Amino acid sequence: DHDRHMAAVQVATHAAILIFGRSLALLGYDVNHGLGAATPPHRTLLALLGRIAGGSAAVYGEIQCTNPYAAQAREALVRSLDELAQAASSGDAAFVGFFERAVQAVAPRRADLARACAELFAHLPSSRPSAQSPAAAAKDTAPGD
Repeated sequence: DHDRHMAAVQVATHAAILIFGRSLALLGYDVNHGLGAATPPHRTLLALLGRIAGGSAAVYGEIQCTNPYAAQAREALVRSLDELAQAASSGDAAFVGFFERAVQAVAPRRADLARACAELFAHLPSSRPSAQSPAAAAKDTAPGD
């Protein structure tokens, strides 16, 4: 079913990135300071958040509000975060179990996806803030992907 698939591809993906951004704001994160010590996964998430930030809230809102499986996708994110919190507070063995369940969806393509990630990380720009203006950066974005 197309809508169910798009709930995973767009709703859950965008929601996870937006939740990451909101958590940074709640933590009082300073992006200029953070970029100086950012790991490749962190820089990647920041770049994804920057892409969404340069897009249209209305377009992203439409994706979140109109897909009939959107609530189910967001509930899965909430449940997963709750499971992570429980596992982390229960110790290493519980976390290992959570980790195994968390990566289960990509198991058939794990090696391919790991290689793709390594290639992506090899092409990440440096952690230094760009001299590019916000307007120029916004032109490089495509809302709703």
